[in-house]
Amino acid sequence: AIRYFIPSDGDDETHPNIFQHPHSGPFTLNDLQRHFPLPGDFHWRLKTNLGKGHVWLDVVETDSTIPTFKSPQQGEVIVAKLTRLESTGSNDSHPHSQPRTTAPAPQQRSVSNPNPAPPTSRSP
Repeated sequence: AIRYFIPSDGDDETHPNIFQHPHSGPFTLNDLQRHFPLPGDFHWRLKTNLGKGHVWLDVVETDSTIPTFKSPQQGEVIVAKLTRLESTGSNDSHPHSQPRTTAPAPQQRSVSNPNPAPPTSRSP
């Protein structure tokens, strides 16, 4: 099973979602994307070991091999932290889909000199 969570949906790594892949690994990003149960486009970050800790590896190439995470409690697992990418369609009706709002760009204002020099008086 592939474990995943989507923080923007309120998911948490300690209580991940899972989906079954019909084949055994190793997997590529394309394999996971084709069998992922949710609609839409996602940015994939995969948990992997580094020294005595772990890091989140951004995987963007579809032919990249998916790294695993070796957990003392669970063995070798795939853990993905996903970020929803802005969709180009407006017909996304999946229950986990949330409407996206984009903050307006800040307006540029012209600022006059905040500390103008005092007028000078001229004597004749």
